[in-house]
Amino acid sequence: MIRRRSPLHRTLLSLLLLASAPLARAGVEEDSQIWLAFTTIGRWPAATTAEPSRLRYWLEAQARFDDDASRLQQDILRPGLGYDLSSRVTVWAGYGWFDTDPQGGRDFGEHRVWQQLTWSGAAPLAGFAPSARTRLEQRLVEDTDDTGLRLRQLFRGQRPLAGPWSLVLQDEVFVNLNDTDAGAETGFDQNRLFAGVAWQFAPLARLEVGYLNQFIGRPDRDDRMHHVLSLGIVLTP
Repeated sequence: MIRRRSPLHRTLLSLLLLASAPLARAGVEEDSQIWLAFTTIGRWPAATTAEPSRLRYWLEAQARFDDDASRLQQDILRPGLGYDLSSRVTVWAGYGWFDTDPQGGRDFGEHRVWQQLTWSGAAPLAGFAPSARTRLEQRLVEDTDDTGLRLRQLFRGQRPLAGPWSLVLQDEVFVNLNDTDAGAETGFDQNRLFAGVAWQFAPLARLEVGYLNQFIGRPDRDDRMHHVLSLGIVLTP
């Protein structure tokens, strides 16, 4: 008797194959890291009480530690404004400041202008509440002359578990849209696959913790794979 896999089984299998595919390639440098994030996604007060405001705000701060989580490699500040096109679709625009201290390289700053569209599904998919984010970035690295364009596509699913806990699966693909003096090359840039849990410890606050696999493709050098313990607090006032 042939048993058909459920949509959830097929999704998990696809994610596992995506994460393990880089392991088959030779010349992959690996590192263990810790990423800490604090994000507030809220709504501006409405002018009247008749209906809620459509104007949103986004404020995100991150600290990332590399070299077996022994040193601060990057800190990030990313504010933005959004507008609800509907109850499930929001458009955003914002700015990001990145201060990066790579292993064996010089410290550099990067300005990022970004636009994105976020979507949340109306009905569960295999028990998961689906959502997606499409982000376009304009990257200006200090001491370089051109602007890098990068597209990021994220898909996420969240499934309730017992009590305030839920299971979170997400994947994000990064694609460079042009070559730059800073070293970006057109095509695939990286993939980030996350699996973890969310704890709703307050009505408007949750903690997300789990494993993130970051694979970075580098055509002229060994690729990199980072095994990341990701911890993030998300506020939704």
